[in-house]
Amino acid sequence: IHSLLGNMSNNISQFKENFGQFSTIEQEKIGIGANLFAQIQMILEKSQFQDEIKSAATILQADCEGYFQRNTEKKWQSLVEHQAAFTNTMAEWGERSADNAYMKKTFDEMNAEFIKIQPSLDQYRQQVEVQTQITAGMDQAKSAVTQDLDTIRDISFDKMARVRKLSGWFIFGAVLVAAGIGLMAAFFSIMTIVRPIKSVAFELKDIAEGEGDLTRRLDVAGQDETGTLANNFNLFIQRIQSLIQQVSD
Repeated sequence: IHSLLGNMSNNISQFKENFGQFSTIEQEKIGIGANLFAQIQMILEKSQFQDEIKSAATILQADCEGYFQRNTEKKWQSLVEHQAAFTNTMAEWGERSADNAYMKKTFDEMNAEFIKIQPSLDQYRQQVEVQTQITAGMDQAKSAVTQDLDTIRDISFDKMARVRKLSGWFIFGAVLVAAGIGLMAAFFSIMTIVRPIKSVAFELKDIAEGEGDLTRRLDVAGQDETGTLANNFNLFIQRIQSLIQQVSD
């Protein structure tokens, strides 16, 4: 798990670095887009009654807005086609205005802005491609982190299952030990309490069924209740024996 956490830390750091690069490029794209729209707007202002140029510039502006909002290949191809059509329109107006000083001056001003459009588009396109590569790296880092998290989760669940299993065996063992201790306690209770009582009962029966031998005594094996019982019985027999002797004398 420690190595997985290390990999996750590296991938998260890589993701943060890529995200920072992505954000920087996004700001650069915004600047490129602003310059591009300014160039198109300048052409629209200069086009005046030149409807073909105004129409081509308006279409290109709309294509740029669409591509800037969503950088799909389809939108880029549409933008390239309309940029090519705009180039042809500008070339035609350049030929028409060659003999008119006023129109030529206006065209030159528009063309000065127009020739900046293609490099701006190419630069924007390059930034989009770089962002695509960065996004792929971010996706890879994100996938690696997710995979590591899944692996850590599986390892944790496996360890938890082992702990639960060991806990079950531990509890089962504890129950067995407790049961064994209980049986041993019962056995010793029988040995220390029941057995002496049976022994005293057997000797009493033997004395009662015998020939009335008052010289016999019970064995006093301890200081517990059974020993006290045997000792008191011996004292009782001894007194009876003494009385009988006195009567006989």
